Amino acid sequence: MQACHNNGNQQNNNWWNLRYDTPQNNQADRIIHGTDSRGEKHFLAKLTWDKVREMRKKFSGGNFTVEDLKILARENNVTIPCIRIVLNNGSWREP
Repeated sequence: MQACHNNGNQQNNNWWNLRYDTPQNNQADRIIHGTDSRGEKHFLAKLTWDKVREMRKKFSGGNFTVEDLKILARENNVTIPCIRIVLNNGSWREP
């Protein structure tokens, strides 16, 4: 069990704003309240949602070569495996 904030404000520790719940429900609250650090909100993110959507649209259906991956990786300062995972929807899943 975890302590969850009903309104998403971690500074508000009033009894009426707190409840005990499962880790899964606590994570679901973070997504609802917009306090989750996924995608471009993550402090290590080098990509943006716009760039990810642009890449996926351009290479939909798996129509990309190793050279395409190298170019995208170089342009975005990420690794080739990172680009491959993004294009195959292994990361940067739509909320």
